[in-house]
Amino acid sequence: MRIVERTGARPFVERLRLEWRPGATAARPAGRLAFRPVDDDAELLDLMTAALDGTLDAHSRDDLTRMSDRAAAVAHYEKELARYASPREWWRVATRPDGTPVGFVIPARNDYNAIIAYLGVLPAHRGNGYADDLLAEGTRILAGQGVPASGRRPTSATPRWRTRSHAPATSPSNARSSCGGTAGARKDDGSLTSRRGAARGRAGGRTVGTC
Repeated sequence: MRIVERTGARPFVERLRLEWRPGATAARPAGRLAFRPVDDDAELLDLMTAALDGTLDAHSRDDLTRMSDRAAAVAHYEKELARYASPREWWRVATRPDGTPVGFVIPARNDYNAIIAYLGVLPAHRGNGYADDLLAEGTRILAGQGVPASGRRPTSATPRWRTRSHAPATSPSNARSSCGGTAGARKDDGSLTSRRGAARGRAGGRTVGTC
């Protein structure tokens, strides 16, 4: 890193890699949120756009210097989320008991690993720890599908709080996070993984907002 810095380069984002291994206990539902499938692309884009408000995710913030919230959400969806071959039935919207959406999580599988591709908490509902619930739900879905143990042996990678995601480090993820940060991760040896990022390149996953 010092050698690179001598050329004038500066760190863009630091990545944290989280992992859930087969055989480990998956967190039980806390019971305060309900989860349902995403209705359609339009609903997901609306949620992604809303989640970008106040994001701390470095990649998302960079996107927003060049385009609107909606354009950034559409670009991320088309260039990343829409390309995953894993079932969209895995994608979840989290709601309060009255049906009000508070966030969403996108469990997926890329060419190498089971990941949490995106995790977002909407601005009005941040500060309640909902990112924990979302990350745990995404982990339960992947674990329930036997994803960590299926497919090719995954390689190490780091999702970002793109995970674009801003979620606590408690389950697998390789996604963006929209709760004020990014949460995401990939997994090795058949496990699920989550990561933050340390390089300018995108490795998958975001988290947006303070969750």
